[in-house]
Amino acid sequence: MSFDYKVSKVVDAPVGKVWAAWTTAEGTAGIFRARPETVTVQAKPGGKFNVTMTGPDGSEEEMTGTYVELAPNSRMVTTMDIPGGSTPPMVMDLEEVEGGKTRVTFTQDCNSSEERDFSKEGSEILLEWLNDYVKTA
Repeated sequence: MSFDYKVSKVVDAPVGKVWAAWTTAEGTAGIFRARPETVTVQAKPGGKFNVTMTGPDGSEEEMTGTYVELAPNSRMVTTMDIPGGSTPPMVMDLEEVEGGKTRVTFTQDCNSSEERDFSKEGSEILLEWLNDYVKTA
């Protein structure tokens, strides 16, 4: 049985700006609404990322993971650290669309329906936060 999802959003920014938002500490802090001093980004295959995300209610949650694949301005594959291992790879594809905008698409094949629902919801939130960030950056 497959527990995959796909979510997509067109953001009002060129591909290069969206890519930089995901691969720099400043951009990652902006997307995740984190204090800059809590962000570490090693955007290379096998590199690690660490960010303490600030939720809408002010709560903080540390997130860590690994960059599996990076194709600049096109594709990023990451995993997130979880107790006992890591999540299945999450793929982010970027596609330039008319008007200097970018379609950002997340896909992931999860291990259970619960994991899929949680990851899909998180991806949808991140797409909204990305859109908010690139409008002001």
